Amino acid sequence: MNNAIIIVENGVERSINENEQIEGLEIVINGNNNVVKIEFPFKANNSRIEIIENDNAYVELGKSEAFHNTYIRVNWGGKQKFIMKKNCIIWGAEFKIDCHGAIKIGEDCLFSNDIHVWADDGHSILDTNTGEVLNEPKGAITIGNHVWIAQGVRITKNARIHDNSIIGGGAVAYKDYEESNVVIAGNPGKIVRRNITWDRRNTYFLQRERERE
Repeated sequence: MNNAIIIVENGVERSINENEQIEGLEIVINGNNNVVKIEFPFKANNSRIEIIENDNAYVELGKSEAFHNTYIRVNWGGKQKFIMKKNCIIWGAEFKIDCHGAIKIGEDCLFSNDIHVWADDGHSILDTNTGEVLNEPKGAITIGNHVWIAQGVRITKNARIHDNSIIGGGAVAYKDYEESNVVIAGNPGKIVRRNITWDRRNTYFLQRERERE
């Protein structure tokens, strides 16, 4: 009970109407005091937010011109957070947040497809002598501003990707990489180049526009 879906238009918040739907986005909520907040304009396709058996979760999506083939699952826990700031583009990704995990994404990020992000391991690893849980997440997965995440990337608990960085295709990012403006590649993911930034235009259009300047 007391779940809410909130639309933000021109800085003004309102609750979604009973019969209103967001085109291309299905939202399923089963629990108590969960909130989904979406800033318009928001262009979604074949996407789903699922909050099941869960209380006090918060999902916030900034305005986006492309939110495609994306699945956000918030299950079996409480007080989880998923925050994606404005002007991010996603072509295909799964975000899974169980227990008390969190995922925070900055502005102007670009996600390719076949991307999986897990805020925790989904199962417990225990010390056989003490019963201590060994794999509890240490904090939110954090992705900074203007980060490009290429096809097939996997991002696991405790990962932190800093501003203006790239995660190369098929890489597994698993820790705090501590630096901005880097390329991360491989499994396990390592910094393979520094002092970079990136542009959404491909090299052909970028070079052509430079020649006109």
